[in-house]
Amino acid sequence: ALAVLNAVGENELSEQAARLVAVEGQLTNISSLQQRTSSLYNKTRQFGITAALIEILSAMSSLEGNAMKGVRRNKFWEGAVTK
Repeated sequence: ALAVLNAVGENELSEQAARLVAVEGQLTNISSLQQRTSSLYNKTRQFGITAALIEILSAMSSLEGNAMKGVRRNKFWEGAVTK
């Protein structure tokens, strides 16, 4: 009877150990996925910021080129463009 009880206890212990190993593996996978997702978000965000800056600089450059040709800028751009 004691041997059967011991076997049941060992079986229960090994099942819990297997569950623990599985959970640790899942936590590692979640951490890796979280890092990749964060990196992708940051790269996408940076791409959007860079595109917006390029658009603004292109518009300012175009306005400066027009000013050299005698075309006047509106008052909005006067404070934004420095010479």
